[in-house]
Amino acid sequence: MVIRRLRVLLNRPGLDARLAQGEPPSDDASLALRAAQLCAPRTRTRVASCLERAMADDGRPGLSAAVPINRRAVQSARPYLVQLIETLRSPAPVAPQGVARARQLLTNAASPLYPPAQPADLRHAAGQALWELDPALRAPGATSSLHSDGSHIAT
Repeated sequence: MVIRRLRVLLNRPGLDARLAQGEPPSDDASLALRAAQLCAPRTRTRVASCLERAMADDGRPGLSAAVPINRRAVQSARPYLVQLIETLRSPAPVAPQGVARARQLLTNAASPLYPPAQPADLRHAAGQALWELDPALRAPGATSSLHSDGSHIAT
C-alpha cells in the first residue's frame, strides 16, 4: 500500500489527466486511489481555496514566479467559478473527473485561467468541470449537452 501511495504521489498529474478525460477509476488501483484522494474533503477544500485566491488576484505585478492570472477571463467566468467553489465546498458527493478538471485549471500553465486564453475558454472549462462534478450526470447512460458558453443541459 505504501508503494502504491508513493506511486500515486509521483504520478498525480498523469493520473489527474486520465481522470479528467473520463477514464473510469475502476480500471486501475492507482487511479482508484487518486480518485478517492481527489474526492476527499481536504483536497476539495484546497482546490476551492486556490480558485478563490485566483479570483481575488488583482493582477498587479509583483515579485513572484507564479504565472499571472488572466483577469479578463476570471471576470467573464466568475459565475461558473463561484458555483464551482461552492460545489467543491459542499458536503455533497462529487465525481473525481470534475475535481481533476478543476485542479487542472490551477496546475496546468496552459489552462485558460492563465494568458493568453480567451475569456470564453475559461467559462467553458469551468462549466465543464462543474458539470463533471455531478455524479448523477456522470452515471452510465446519462448524457448532457455542453454549450459554448459553458452551460449544460441534461438530455
